[in-house]
Amino acid sequence: MNGSGHPEDVRIPLTSPTAVVSQPPRPTRSPTPNPIPPVEYSEKDFVYEAFFSLHSRPFRAYAGPGGFVPVGDLESSLQQAAAALVEGTGVAVLTGPTGIGKTAFAHELAERVRERLMPVFVSCASIDSAASLWQTILFEMGQGYLGLSEDEARLRILETARAATPGLDGVLLMIDDAHTLSSEVLAQLAPLTTQLHEGRPIVRLLLSGQIELEEKLAAPAVEPLNQQIGGHFVLEPLSRTESAEFVSERLASAGGECEEIFEEEAFELICRIADGNPRCLNHLCDQSLLLACVDEERPVSTATVMAALDDLKGL
Repeated sequence: MNGSGHPEDVRIPLTSPTAVVSQPPRPTRSPTPNPIPPVEYSEKDFVYEAFFSLHSRPFRAYAGPGGFVPVGDLESSLQQAAAALVEGTGVAVLTGPTGIGKTAFAHELAERVRERLMPVFVSCASIDSAASLWQTILFEMGQGYLGLSEDEARLRILETARAATPGLDGVLLMIDDAHTLSSEVLAQLAPLTTQLHEGRPIVRLLLSGQIELEEKLAAPAVEPLNQQIGGHFVLEPLSRTESAEFVSERLASAGGECEEIFEEEAFELICRIADGNPRCLNHLCDQSLLLACVDEERPVSTATVMAALDDLKGL
C-alpha cells in the first residue's frame, strides 16, 4: 500500500496462465473390499457464468476466433492489413510484445478475408527446420507430407494453393511465433510468395511475432523476403481508457455489464495493474470472477482483485 491507502503498482507476469481456484479437499474413506472412487474436482465445479448471469465465459485463457476487441487503432490496422493481403501487395508483418493480442488479431484477420483467401494458420513455436515448416503447413492444409523431400513439399504447398484459386484468390499463410524461426528458415519462405496467378501471388503471407522478428528480417540471408514486405503493423499496449473498453466489450459479448460485475475501484485497479496488456487483462479478470464466485461476492471487490493477483503471481 502507498501513502494514500491505495495498492502500489504491480504487474502480472506475462507468461502466467489463468490460475485455477484451489480445489476443496477430497473426502476420504476407510479401505473397503469395493472402495468408492474419490470425488474428482476441477475448475468446472467453479464456473462463474451462471453466478454473474453470463451466457459464456468472457475472459478466455487462450487466443482464438472471437477474442479480438477492436479498441484504439486496432480496427484501422486490421482493415489495412486485410486490404493489403487481399490485393496481394506484399508480405504483411505483425509485431508486438508477449500477450499484446497478435494471435487474436491474426484470427480476426482470417475471418475477414475468408471469402477471398483460404486461411492457413501455423504456429512455429517448435519448428526448427524448413522441412518441419513445410510439413506443418501441409498438415494444416489437410495434405499428406510423409516421404516428401523439402522441394517436393514446397511444390505441393503451391499446388494446393493453386487448386484453391478457382473459387478463391489464393491462400493466406499466417505464420505465428515467426520470431522463433531462424533467419535461414525465414529465407525459405520467399519463393512461396513469388508464384503468381492472374498477376497476384497465390500465397499471401502474414508473419507474426515478437520484436525480435524485425531483427531477423533485417539479416542479409532474409533480404529477398524483406524486399517483399508491403506492410508492417506494430501492436502497442492499450491505454487505461482502451483497457476499460476492452474489459467492457468482453463482458458485453457474454451478456454482462461492467458496472454490475465489478466495483468501480476494483475495475480501475484491474486496468492499472494489467498495464495495457490484453492477456493480463483476461487473466486477472477471469481469476477475479472465479474467486468472487466461490465467495459468492457480487460485485467483485478490490480485495478479491488483489487476491486474484496473488494467485497469478504465485504460478
